[in-house]
Amino acid sequence: MTHSVISRRAFIKGFAAAGVAGAAGLSPLSALAASAKFGENASTLTETRVLMGTFVGITLAGAPRARMEDALGRAFEHMGGLITIFDRFNPASALSVLNAEGRLKGAPTELTALLDRSARVGDLTGGAFNITVQPLVDLFRRYSNPAGSMSIPAAELAEARALVLADGWRTDGDAIRLARPGMGLTLDGIAKGHIADEASRFLIAEGLSNHLINAGGDIVAAGEKAPGRPWMVAVENPAARGGFVRRMPLRNRAVATSGSYEIYYDASRRHHHLINPAAGASPTDLVSATVTARTAVEADALATSLSVMAPRDGLRLIASLPGRECLLLTRDGGALRSSGWRA
Repeated sequence: MTHSVISRRAFIKGFAAAGVAGAAGLSPLSALAASAKFGENASTLTETRVLMGTFVGITLAGAPRARMEDALGRAFEHMGGLITIFDRFNPASALSVLNAEGRLKGAPTELTALLDRSARVGDLTGGAFNITVQPLVDLFRRYSNPAGSMSIPAAELAEARALVLADGWRTDGDAIRLARPGMGLTLDGIAKGHIADEASRFLIAEGLSNHLINAGGDIVAAGEKAPGRPWMVAVENPAARGGFVRRMPLRNRAVATSGSYEIYYDASRRHHHLINPAAGASPTDLVSATVTARTAVEADALATSLSVMAPRDGLRLIASLPGRECLLLTRDGGALRSSGWRA
């Protein structure tokens, strides 16, 4: 959900006013919830499906109902085509074949492009974002003991860490090769945002420029819900489930949250689904990181990165990136905000 991380985030808290909510699945409950009352009149239409192991919802506004119904179906089809490329849980996906065989010929351009982007994010974050972290993810899951203690043999941990490499793959045209046997890639920390962006581009090309897409907590807000009324998004409070620490209006922006408070691998909650690739351990400073950006793919990857970085390093990174802002919630109940985050 990754340079630094792993399979995270998976569930929309919900389009709350529409009565759509989810329970935790393979990934933690998302810390973002669309809070507007969708479907309250004929000018909006919402559909929610289960994709990528999470709830994915699309709300359209300001167009005739028949046109919106047709566009919703085709937008989900468009997303489905992309999911078949990036889904590591589907053994037939391009990513799964690459992980299983260590190489892939005839790779889709969408995959090679997202790998290139992942490498750039890795460079930008000083290695905090590293999609070769998959062997560590698998190791943590294998030794998971939610009701007791979790102990990973030092030799196995060292072996997995040796497979986490900043330059762990090579591309040559449409061919991809992993650097070492046993390596694996995960795009969990960037693919949902990318797919949400692509769905938004599809809808804009169809002339439906007012829409909200919530892909398991990676949210794209395009246009407005109604003239003069922006889309409203809420950041969940991890310490008070159902409560929110921030509600924000969004127009032509994206937001994503990465949180460590849903999936734990031991009773002490020291080991969770977010893993620092350099340390080979779960970070303990933050419970969630929320990022706003121009695109969901940026917000997704940056939220993932900030979750495993030292908080001050994360704030410095965001300060260096115009147009991006963040809210970091610490384990002791504190909150750190970038300079442009509106409290």
